[in-house]
Amino acid sequence: MVSLQEIVDEKKLIIVDGSIKETSSFLWNIYGIKSFGDLDLESIDSEIDYMENFLELIRIPELKTIPGVTNEIKAYLDGVITKISYLSKIENGKNQGGFKCRKIKKSRRKNKRDSWENSQGNEDGKQKLEELRQALTCVYKEFKRSEININDSSYDLLVDMVKLVSESIGLKNDTGEFYGQNPKNPDDSDVDEKLTATVYWHALCKERSSRVLTADGDFVGLLGITPRLLGADDLMPYNKVFRERVSKYPFKLYYGRGREYETKINELPEFCKKFMIYKKNLEENKKIKEKMLELWKKF
Repeated sequence: MVSLQEIVDEKKLIIVDGSIKETSSFLWNIYGIKSFGDLDLESIDSEIDYMENFLELIRIPELKTIPGVTNEIKAYLDGVITKISYLSKIENGKNQGGFKCRKIKKSRRKNKRDSWENSQGNEDGKQKLEELRQALTCVYKEFKRSEININDSSYDLLVDMVKLVSESIGLKNDTGEFYGQNPKNPDDSDVDEKLTATVYWHALCKERSSRVLTADGDFVGLLGITPRLLGADDLMPYNKVFRERVSKYPFKLYYGRGREYETKINELPEFCKKFMIYKKNLEENKKIKEKMLELWKKF
């Protein structure tokens, strides 16, 4: 294991992935809940702790992120805000509606006790959800401040290359991401590909090595496989600079959360002799390779 301080001491560009897919299922878990009192306070506390640790992490000046990651956090924040608003409307509707006189007088004391317990549960649940909203708001603001914004056509080409390989192989798993409504297809979001392309862009265009911090296992495939194919021998000479710069300014992938990380990638990529997707037949491979060559020729 490697400590966060050791990673910072390497004095390289550190790019943080929000790994929101690991935590945003919380919104799906509370999707059907119609009362603050029915919320699982322990699960909310767990989310708050995670966000507070995340906040401490992203405040380190050396750590940066990309706009797509910030947008994922904003989507999660919006989901929590929507849930608070929804449950508040239900709660206000009940309070305004009142209750009719009960027919069974002997149960009055019990009903009063139940009513008090429900009211207390509602208050606790509402307070916890509000604390989560506040924590998410702080995390969102810090991520926004730490964004790397790249306005460069070469970056866009790298994103397209990474996406071409990722989609052709199926490098991203079905993560079961939820933002309060529907599960998301992992291919619907290109945030991981953009972060991967950011690593390559800094090596090619800024001559800088990068370190990636994530709790998302998809990056093992993205950063482990895509450079080998993008740098394939039979794409030469169009990818020559990529091969040289990625080797000269290597990246590392650290997996984990908080202040302890496992090193997943810590060696130079071994470029493939041939650009070939093993899941595809010869004709499909030919078409994919032609697309990749066209992208490299534009670079």
